[in-house]
Amino acid sequence: MAFVAGLGNGIVPRFRCVGWDEQFFNKNGMTAYEDAYTPELPASGQFDIYPGNLAKNDWRLKKLDFVTLFPNRRMVVVKRSERNRFNTLADLAGKTASVEKSTSHHAWLLEQNQGAFSSHPVAIRLMPVDEGLRAVAGGAVDFTIIDADAAIWTVRNQYPETDMAFAVGPTDEIGWTFRKEDKDLQEAVRVFFHQQRTDKNSELNRIRQKYCGMSLTDFVGLVSSIPQ
Repeated sequence: MAFVAGLGNGIVPRFRCVGWDEQFFNKNGMTAYEDAYTPELPASGQFDIYPGNLAKNDWRLKKLDFVTLFPNRRMVVVKRSERNRFNTLADLAGKTASVEKSTSHHAWLLEQNQGAFSSHPVAIRLMPVDEGLRAVAGGAVDFTIIDADAAIWTVRNQYPETDMAFAVGPTDEIGWTFRKEDKDLQEAVRVFFHQQRTDKNSELNRIRQKYCGMSLTDFVGLVSSIPQ
């Protein structure tokens, strides 16, 4: 809404909720990871922007263009009472995890099961993020993986029975996504993001301070300090 307000009078946003995986569906209602295409929802004009804080990765770049808002890390979230059992990557092997289908966290776990965890793979249960967090809090699964910005708010405000264990994987670039041909819209968002990051009193910094306990600027500094 802050971005739309800066576009001038007469711009009325329209919003629609869709399933996470649906964002990437082709005309046949499937996500073809290796294929290059514009997903059906933006291709048909139903969406101009996906403002859902998507992580940039190779298969998504075959379908959409990104404008980066902030860097992020994948955070392992566990039941607070089990926190001392999870200290390193090796502690995840053979455990049960909840992740949402087609997220970068799902892809990362699949990669680990083919590599570091091949002898003791993680049992992956696919479920929406909130359901997965409830499963961790209730002990139905051992851990989940969510972005650090969400984890900071979640363990403080939503699921105090959970705790952050450690970060895994490389630093991600998180942002909004667009049809590749919509360069003017991408540039408008790029300028907006820059203004919001550099103004300590900006709307995005205010929102982050309210819901995450730190500004966007401070969060970027925190993520940058987490060891790879």
